[in-house]
Amino acid sequence: MAKRTLKSFAAFLTASIAGIEEAKKHALEKGAEIIAEEAKRVLGTKDYDWLPLAPLTIAGKATGNSPGLETGEMRDSVEYNADSHEAYVG
Repeated sequence: MAKRTLKSFAAFLTASIAGIEEAKKHALEKGAEIIAEEAKRVLGTKDYDWLPLAPLTIAGKATGNSPGLETGEMRDSVEYNADSHEAYVG
């Protein structure tokens, strides 16, 4: 059986912490990506039980009864960014 030393244990902990930080960053990036894609998908649908649009609003929209969607500019602008501490979607 190999002898364990304080130095080898410290190296193990350092490598483990680095692995945890990389996994945390990956999880934040993936979560932000999923949220951004869902935000893009849902604009213009009724998937989240949006309040009904007023008939006058519907009549004035090029896309009809499509909550949150008119030209697609807002949907196309949704982006995400993440680091190992936090993520942003907007």
